[in-house]
Amino acid sequence: MAKYLVIIFLSFSCFFCFSQQEEIDSVIRLYADKSWEHLNKESDSALFYANEMISFSQKNNYSFGEIQGYEYRGMFTEAVLNNYNTAAIDYLKAVEIAEKNHPNYLPDLYIALGILFNKTGDDLKALSYFKDATKNSKKDSRTYTVAIVNLAITQSKLGDYENATKNFLLFLKTPDLNQFEKEVALLGLGKNYTRQKKYTEAHSFYLKAIANDSLKGSKKYAQHYADIMDNAIKLNDSNEVQLYLNPLHKSFSKVVSLRSKIGYYESAANAYKLLKNHEKIAIFLDSILQIKDSLSNKRHDDDLLELDSKYQTSKKEEQLKLEKERRKQWIYISLSVLVILIIMIILLLKNNKKRTQLQLNKIALEQLLKQRNMLLKETHHRVKNSFQMVSSLLQLQSEGTKAKTAVTALENAVQRVNSMIVLHQQLYSKDDLLGIEIKIYIQDLIKEILNSYPSENIHIIQNIDSLIFDIDIATSLGLLINELATNSIKHAWDESSNNKMITIEILKENEFTIFNMFDNGNVKKSKHHQENYGSKLINILIERLNAIVEQKNDDFSINIKFKA
Repeated sequence: MAKYLVIIFLSFSCFFCFSQQEEIDSVIRLYADKSWEHLNKESDSALFYANEMISFSQKNNYSFGEIQGYEYRGMFTEAVLNNYNTAAIDYLKAVEIAEKNHPNYLPDLYIALGILFNKTGDDLKALSYFKDATKNSKKDSRTYTVAIVNLAITQSKLGDYENATKNFLLFLKTPDLNQFEKEVALLGLGKNYTRQKKYTEAHSFYLKAIANDSLKGSKKYAQHYADIMDNAIKLNDSNEVQLYLNPLHKSFSKVVSLRSKIGYYESAANAYKLLKNHEKIAIFLDSILQIKDSLSNKRHDDDLLELDSKYQTSKKEEQLKLEKERRKQWIYISLSVLVILIIMIILLLKNNKKRTQLQLNKIALEQLLKQRNMLLKETHHRVKNSFQMVSSLLQLQSEGTKAKTAVTALENAVQRVNSMIVLHQQLYSKDDLLGIEIKIYIQDLIKEILNSYPSENIHIIQNIDSLIFDIDIATSLGLLINELATNSIKHAWDESSNNKMITIEILKENEFTIFNMFDNGNVKKSKHHQENYGSKLINILIERLNAIVEQKNDDFSINIKFKA
């Protein structure tokens, strides 16, 4: 007994520990999601949730949650507060804990440190961290993919263009990349070509990188627009510069990072230099100086001062060239319109050719369809003639036969063949060969049956919906009606009976077709009738229809339903 109590206690303890750990994981996930959500908004709430994550993890001795807390706090301090030293302290604290408890998470932290050193301009240190990240992560992991693209960006900055291109292309081959991740790699390839002064090749990659934004100027595309602007300036393409100015301004309007803003202001200043807008140049140069002051960098950048000096001295020369450039612009516009018109004419001619070809194909298909219908009609006609020949042969045989049972069998066979003749008569005499109009077919079949028994004075009542059936179902129904009508005519009434009536109902109810056929005869079906060939044929035809027998009677009626 004690043994079982110990087992129960241990099981309960394991369950309690598992539930407690699951609760801790849930809280950490909540803090992480909230911190990430506010980090993307550059909100101070991201810092609050990161600190809560660290505090909660320390209280519950949960090292992985503590690592994530330091990582998220480092990202906020780096991206929003621009305090790179404090961010590095948090990242390194996370590395220290991960080395002891979660070495598999180290590559993610190496990536964060690599990005941080990229921002500070220490690209060699960044390169070292990215290499460590790729070396210590699995090649099919998400971490490896992120490390590869950052490694490529750093290699490009350091002039290792060949390896940078190789790693960018490797990254783009990764399955399940989202659109923005692809755009980051395309942007990196563009910058890689720009650094090699291959500005035209670079331009095509920049266009692909911003295509999804459609010049809306979304915040996440800020660096994209800055880079394509710099490349357009290198190409001396004032039209492209003018095109991207508005989305460039809009995308950087909510950017917090001061170093990113310096790059933006430099791009804008160079753009307005190309556009000869000296007032704007002065505004952006002043903004650059103000940001550098806020970053405790009091010295003026020599290149920017030289750029400002050149703006002032070249102002008059640019005014003289303005009219000449305007004339060139009109020439370019005229040529562009001419090229567009030529392209439109070519496209219209090609489109007209395609329409003509489609019309010819349609005519050819219609002719083929006509030929097919003619062949089908001819086939049904020949089948009908073959059945008529068989019917005639059976009739000749019955006339030369003296045995009553043989004559009856031959007459029944003739009647069954006649039902098939009626079917194929309808098929080849109408245009629609896809199915049988059952109402018309049954009417013709009844006429044929009544013509075979002119002296019996039978009245057949029809209650039939207008339904289209395929040839298999129509054949089965025709043979059933023929068999049941023949049985009723021959056996359902005694010699004194008058007002002989047979009722046929074929009705559609939801997914089922209801088939009822009965007479008002006063003779019940004998055992001989139940076991003869006609009854067996009826059962075979019911099975062929996959029909459900609603009720069985000892007279010559039938009540079934089937799907069609």
